Amino acid sequence: MNPDGSEQTRVTFDPRVDQQPHISPNGKQIVFASNRITPTNLNGVLQIFLMNTDGSDFSDGSNVKQLTFTGTGTFNAWPRWSPNAKEIAFHSSADGNFEIYTIQPDGTSLTRVTNYPGLDQFPGWAPNGKQLVIRRDNELFVIDKDGSNPIQLTFTSAPAINQMASWSPNGKKLAFLSSREGYLSVFLTDPDGNNQINLTPKPSNIPASMWASRAPAWSKNGGYIYFTGIRPETCHSNGTCDEQIFVMNADGTGVTELTFEGANSVATVR
Repeated sequence: MNPDGSEQTRVTFDPRVDQQPHISPNGKQIVFASNRITPTNLNGVLQIFLMNTDGSDFSDGSNVKQLTFTGTGTFNAWPRWSPNAKEIAFHSSADGNFEIYTIQPDGTSLTRVTNYPGLDQFPGWAPNGKQLVIRRDNELFVIDKDGSNPIQLTFTSAPAINQMASWSPNGKKLAFLSSREGYLSVFLTDPDGNNQINLTPKPSNIPASMWASRAPAWSKNGGYIYFTGIRPETCHSNGTCDEQIFVMNADGTGVTELTFEGANSVATVR
């Protein structure tokens, strides 16, 4: 869709799940996670796939290219293009627990970046391409591209989680999801962990079940943050709520709903 929510166009039509899309820096390709059945994914494992943004076929006649080929019981998700488009970072449970990996868009040079006994997920590239922000256990860390020099940014108490971090285009801020307030909210922080603020605070008169904000993504000019949200207006009389795509100014003001049909989540911007 356009950044204002207009011209929403469906580009995948597989009966299985296609999710967590990320548009390449030149806007021509989308990397995404899917459990679609293919000749090399007969068990419907969540794998990483690549497609052309307009849905056209590749030169070999295929509509998508499968990049990961892990076995039953594994998960590969949250693919994110590097700023120079030469690598895709993602998390995978291929080696028994979730770690961060990188792979080239042609499916070569699969590299395990982290080797941590706990949980490593949700990689986000720094604009300079030299660092990644990740979820490690329940906190946010910044690591070098090779997995070294981990720096902890958040220090919350369980069961709070901090994840899905996205770097601002100028590298001066990180937006991320945190549940530290008792509901899912988008927070902002400096890259060193200082000045953490809640951009989407819940009004006291609204129950937590009707308020959530997650998966922030920055506009190219750094002026806006897109996010997946639940608000009272996206809930139904039976108590169920649909996630929708919202946009707000980078300071949390001017929240605007962009999608209204069904459930919609995890927008990325180019």
